[in-house]
Amino acid sequence: DYTQIVHAVVDGQRPFLPFNCDSWIIYLINRCWNGNPNLRPTADEIIDKLEKNIFQMENPPKVRKKPVWIDNDSCNCCCRCSQFFNFSKRRHHCRLCGLLFCSTCANIFIEIPDLYETAVRICVNCNQMLDIQRFNQRKNSNYSNRNV
Repeated sequence: DYTQIVHAVVDGQRPFLPFNCDSWIIYLINRCWNGNPNLRPTADEIIDKLEKNIFQMENPPKVRKKPVWIDNDSCNCCCRCSQFFNFSKRRHHCRLCGLLFCSTCANIFIEIPDLYETAVRICVNCNQMLDIQRFNQRKNSNYSNRNV
């Protein structure tokens, strides 16, 4: 359950990872938790690693339920660009991952009929993941149609 993982991270703890996590996920998460900030991956490195490995997943994760939002007071800067929030740089929750972003890094509005009645704000990272999922679905659909 992702809720337990999110709450553990927000509380400053390292969540227990499920035993069935792929090794590349465990490696990436352990790098994110490194005590030395200089050894942690950048947002671009994380996205690159996810993009390269998501293609190997047979069933990419699908959005099934609304995320748990991290508390506004637990984060004082954008989770993507690290710009500090202030009076003019407001914080916005991504409706897919629940993290906090500035308006530049959460500037996409999409419809997710299974979860929301109207178009909602999502972050650039989640939009990239959705693009990958859509690409994989089209690729698999095209492959299936050729083998008929």
